[in-house]
Amino acid sequence: MNEPSPSITTASTPALGGTEISRESGASWGTLLTLPLAAGLSLAVHFFVARNDPAVVTVSKGLFDLMPLVEAHGYALLLSGVLLLSMVAVMMQTFSTALRR
Repeated sequence: MNEPSPSITTASTPALGGTEISRESGASWGTLLTLPLAAGLSLAVHFFVARNDPAVVTVSKGLFDLMPLVEAHGYALLLSGVLLLSMVAVMMQTFSTALRR
């Protein structure tokens, strides 16, 4: 009944002087996608609720003045950044063996 976990293997690596290293086969997709799913769901809820808010009237003072955009859409920009960075991190961890350790 007590069988060893198949996800953990021990390997000897010559690059590290032949030391024994315990490696896990990687995190499950549910673990990797938790933050992107939470950020995406939060962004969807924010857009659904924010469309009932009154429009913010701002006056742009120049061509490169981004403050009105940030003031009007700051939370959406934050959630979009978290979603983008977490998706990039999942892709990097999927393809990089160094990040899977």
